[in-house]
This record gives sequence, structure tokens and C-alpha cells, in this order.
Amino acid sequence: MNILFVLILCIILYSIFDLIKKNKKFSKNDPPGFKVSLPIMGDLLQIGDRPHRTFKELEEKFNKGIFKLWMGDIYTVVVTDVDMINEVLVKKGNIFVNRPSVNSFNQWSYNGRGLVMANDNEWRRIRNLVAGAFSKTKVSRISGLIEDQTRHLINSLNEHNEKNIPFYPKALLSKFTLNVIGRLFFSKDVCTDEDIAAVENQTKRLIVPILKVFKTLGIGHLDDFISIIYPFLFLKRKNLQVSIDEIYDFMKEIYFDHLKNIDYENPKDLMDILIIDTDGKDEKLVVHTAMDFLLGGSHTSESTMQYFLLKIVEQPHIQKKVYEEMISVAGEDCKFITLDHCKKLTYLNACIKEVLRMMPITPLSVPRVNNEDTEIGGYFVPKGTQIIPNLYGLSNLAKYVENPEKYIPERWLEPNNNNNTNISPSTDKYFNNLMKVSVPFSAGIRGCPAYFLAIDEIMSSCSNMVLNYTFESFDGKTIDQTEVFGLTVYPKPYHLKINKRN
Repeated sequence: MNILFVLILCIILYSIFDLIKKNKKFSKNDPPGFKVSLPIMGDLLQIGDRPHRTFKELEEKFNKGIFKLWMGDIYTVVVTDVDMINEVLVKKGNIFVNRPSVNSFNQWSYNGRGLVMANDNEWRRIRNLVAGAFSKTKVSRISGLIEDQTRHLINSLNEHNEKNIPFYPKALLSKFTLNVIGRLFFSKDVCTDEDIAAVENQTKRLIVPILKVFKTLGIGHLDDFISIIYPFLFLKRKNLQVSIDEIYDFMKEIYFDHLKNIDYENPKDLMDILIIDTDGKDEKLVVHTAMDFLLGGSHTSESTMQYFLLKIVEQPHIQKKVYEEMISVAGEDCKFITLDHCKKLTYLNACIKEVLRMMPITPLSVPRVNNEDTEIGGYFVPKGTQIIPNLYGLSNLAKYVENPEKYIPERWLEPNNNNNTNISPSTDKYFNNLMKVSVPFSAGIRGCPAYFLAIDEIMSSCSNMVLNYTFESFDGKTIDQTEVFGLTVYPKPYHLKINKRN
């Protein structure tokens, strides 16, 4: 009884202390936020299962371009303003260069190894190595492997058409993007089966745990935000660690195979280049960087392709217009759209940009943390604050984009969309300045290092799918486009009817 009383007393005292802590101002000029934040949970109950939409709505409520909240124990500032996001990502990039310490992501990165979660000098070293590796990889080779995988994608569509079976975009597009990354990084196809859930042998060792990790990291663990429950979620962390170790062990085998057979004069892929640049002495850095590319570089492009298909099914006149542009550029007898062709496909490019505006690849970017006391837009931000650049809100607020909820590729082709000077005094200065308000790959020194690869993947796959097939709802009904929030946003599973073009 005494133990129970002491326990209850400790919980009460902790809650009182935490309530005071979460509602005490850091300065006279804190960002706006909720009037009262709860002990322990903070403002987590306000966020919901699609935080990017919640944060957009909160920005519309506070209307200052910035607001604060407590995500459990983590003091967080969300930024949804063009100038303030530029301040965080570019102008003060060295202050906001680091990532916050989050339990599940620390597990994935083995406490900050790899490109995505590393901090300070470790991150700068990896960034320089990756930038150097990309610069040493011939552009023609990257283009060639993307086009090769695109041909495999179209062959798979042909098989679907011949067997008259539904086309499930997620399965084939996952295969496509995973194999591009696999070929580029370690000269192997990651996935060799149509049905990703049924991949056998070596590939199953990698695909299944990747899907588990992607889902887990996207949802997050409650102990990522509330420290006092950390000891009680041991089994969940253990299950996550099993999947992470499976991926690491698979990649480690590839690493040592590369190390054994490497040709220092003629490196065949990015892993060879990183091994050479690290003198073959940093297994963990190379393996974790490969894991980051495999996890992040595949699902991001895939979700954009899925949304492109949804939009052109929803608006068949856009699908027709994309096809007509390709025929005008490549000719009626064209059998394959090359990446050189893609450079001339301005309308398709506008379609992709509009998808990325409506659904940025990472809608809340990857959080940052400031390494010193600073200000954002004149608001005080204490050292160690988690910063969330709300990229989704930025490109979907009515004050920045006219009719933001509508898919209108033509808006990217209007001559004034990048420098809007014809605005009234009551209109935001960045209204319809799409290049400023749409930053799907983030920006600054921690922006996406392989955005050019993602764009080429998307352009090559989408152009050739439309060149060869028309797409429509399988049952003639409207497809639910409600997104699922995770490491990226992606649509719920859907299937399409495909028709071979003559």
C-alpha cells in the first residue's frame, strides 16, 4: 500500500512539474501556440493521424507563419512561411543543420550513422563523400540504368495487359524504384518478382524488413515523444531492431563482396566509390549510407508516381494532353521516351511539379534542431528545439496558391508564376510564386542530395507508361485519394484498368 501511495504521489508531482514546465514561457517573444499544454502528452492529442494537414490548419488558425507546441516531452516549432523556412534551411542552415534525437530513428541509424541522421562533423564528412561519389558517377550511366529499369516496368505492364489482370501501381513502382537504387548503389536488382510481398530467397531478406521498418518509422513510437514510458516499450523496439539488423546484415554481405572484388581504377557503383574514398576502413558509414538511400530514395519517388497516375485518371483530358505532347516531341512512331526527350516535355514536367506541390515527397521535411539560442522571423527559439518545416502547408495554403486544392498543371506554365509582381497590397508577396512556395525536396545544405535522380525516375517512368497505355479506374468508380502519413505521404492501395495504345 505504501509503495502504491508513493507511486501515485510521484505521478502527481511529476505531472504538476511537467504542467508548469510546458506552460512556462521561454521569453517575451515566443511563437504563438495553444493556451494550455497538458502534462506528459503535451499537445500530441491535437495532432491526429495526418499531422501535415493538422499543422496546415493550425497555421491558418494562428496565421503568423510559425507556432509552437509540445510533442510529448519535445518542444517543437512548426514553420509555414516562405521567408522563415528560408531562414531555417538556408540563411541559418549551419544553426539548424542537426537532427533531433529520436529513439526509433536512433535505432535505424545506429545512433547517427549514415547521411540522414548524422550530425555536425560526421554529417559533413558523409555529405562530402556522397557528393563526391555522385560527381564521379557518369550522368550517362545513371540515365542508362533508369531507362533500363523503365523498359522492365513497361514489360511488366505488357504482361498485365496480356493476362487481363488489374494493375496495382504500388507493386510495380516499388520494384522499379528499388531496383534503380540497387543498381546505382551496389549493381544489384533488389526486387525480381512482380509481387513484392512474395519475393523469395535473397531479395526477401531485404524487402520484407524494409517494408516493416518503413511502416514503423512512419508511424513512430510513443516513447519517441514521452520519455517516462521508454522502459515499457522494450518489445516494440526489439522487433524493430530485428528488422534493422536483417537489412544491415544483408547490406554488410554486399559491402564485403565489393571490398573483396573492388577494382580501384574502375569503380562500378556508388558503393565502390565510397569504399575507395574511405580506404575500405569504414564499413558502418558505407552500409548505413546505402541503407538510407534504399529506404528513402525508393518510396519517395514511388509515391509521386502513384499520385501522378491518380491525377491523370481523375482528369482524362490531362492524360490525353500528356500523350499528345510526347507524340509532338518524339514522333508518332516513338516506342520509348528517353531522358533527352523528357527535357522537352514541358507539360509533363508541369504535371509532375503540380503533384509535388500538392503532395511534397516529405510533407514535413526531416526535422531539424538548433545548436544555439536563435530567432526565426523575430520569434525566440531556445537551443535544442525541434524545428519542423511545414512544406505541405507552405504549398497548400490559399494565401500562397490560388485554389491550392485543385490539380492544375497549367499554373506552372504561366509566365508570372515565378515572379508575381501584379498583386494587390492585401495579397501575400509570394502569392502564386510557385518556385518559392513549392520546395518538395527541401533546400539548403541538408536538402535532398539526389533530387535529380528522383526527377529522372519519375519523368522516365510516367512518360513511358502514358506513351504505351491509357489508365482508368478499374470499376469506373472514383478512387479514394486520401493519403496515408508516414516517412512520406502515399495513397491507399488502389488498382487500375490499363488499355494498350495502338
